[in-house]
Amino acid sequence: LHPTALFDVLDQLEELVMGGEADVNDASLSFLPVAPLALTARERLAELQLDRDGDGGVVLQKLAQALLYAADDPGVATEAALMWRRRALEVLRHAR
Repeated sequence: LHPTALFDVLDQLEELVMGGEADVNDASLSFLPVAPLALTARERLAELQLDRDGDGGVVLQKLAQALLYAADDPGVATEAALMWRRRALEVLRHAR
């Protein structure tokens, strides 16, 4: 797991899903399936101590943004959306 590669993948996904190039009705283009992976990536970054510098902080911000996009997904129930928002806040608090 490398922070730069992770950031690049999240950035490309954000461009596809949020950039207007994708069909907004295409359910396969969603951050919802990425949200659990974002939390796993955050844990792994912490284990490897790759979340402690500026690069790690930028990646954590991008991970939190992915969680917020998942919370905003039209198919997400209110309780789940609140949970993803809380998780995003936890990730942002950890970013320095």
